[in-house]
Amino acid sequence: KYIWTAMKHGAGMNGTMCNADGSVTGSSDSGSTTCSGDNGSISCDDIPTIDLIPQYLRFLQEWVEHFCKQRQEKVNAVITNCKSCKESGGTCNSDCEKKCKIECEKYKNFIEKCVTADGGTSGSPWSKRWDQIYKMYSKYIEDAK
Repeated sequence: KYIWTAMKHGAGMNGTMCNADGSVTGSSDSGSTTCSGDNGSISCDDIPTIDLIPQYLRFLQEWVEHFCKQRQEKVNAVITNCKSCKESGGTCNSDCEKKCKIECEKYKNFIEKCVTADGGTSGSPWSKRWDQIYKMYSKYIEDAK
């Protein structure tokens, strides 16, 4: 509890990000900052509970977040480069067709690599890392069942 309080104060209360969107709803000289959640009940003074989540689940959550970010970048590139094809009434000029096709191929290759684990989103196949984590924590997983 005391370590968390010291870390919170060390972060500089006027710049602390509490909400999911990165905004701070209140700050005071006393060092107590309360953030608004869905019902205003989330407090920045609460001790984090991330250590209560098993490590293998945190790994999976981090992988999903990383994957979704990379996937969204690929989707945005497809949307941007194929937009002019759609706006021209479905008839594409050669430049549009090439750009759209290239981005679609990049997206397709990205998804195939993730599915086959030929390449992971963090430089190594995620499924191999998941297997390592699962083996390390399989006893705890079985005990939890």
